[in-house]
Amino acid sequence: MQMYKINKALDDNYMNHQMVKEAFPGEGKTLWRRRGSHLLVLTECSLANSLGDSDMIETLGEVVSNLERNLADKVPFTIRLNACKAQGHKRFCLPANEVEGWALNKLSGLGFEICSARVVNEGRVVSMRQGKKNTHGSVVVDGVLKVVDRDALIRSLTSGIGHAKSYGFGLLDVFRC
Repeated sequence: MQMYKINKALDDNYMNHQMVKEAFPGEGKTLWRRRGSHLLVLTECSLANSLGDSDMIETLGEVVSNLERNLADKVPFTIRLNACKAQGHKRFCLPANEVEGWALNKLSGLGFEICSARVVNEGRVVSMRQGKKNTHGSVVVDGVLKVVDRDALIRSLTSGIGHAKSYGFGLLDVFRC
């Protein structure tokens, strides 16, 4: 999987999703997250030919082999999760008092233990898709993780964690680029 940096982040997560989808067409896995004023993208898909020479996108390199070689026992991390629970066929945002416990539980058993963490409930994030509101409960967790199973951690990195990955949730960011 390749890591890219898109030097432009839009306010709406669905619009960011569309931009990532156009930049990396194909059926392979693609995860992204907002990092400040840009997007970090991890993907199996090739960069669209029309954007190959663009200043808007930087290629940061191949990820998995670099991780396998360079992943330390303790690693700083950040992740944005969609704090929700299913009721029937719908998902609902969690109440604020349940978010921290839910987030820490969601990150257990994925190839790492959390040494320290800060959980920030960003509340509801609304995106517009074809004129309809999509609402997600956004929680950001950052801290330090301890690697306990490298293969499971790499699966978590390359598959993402949780729901709403196409809206910028679920990319475990251990990348210092």
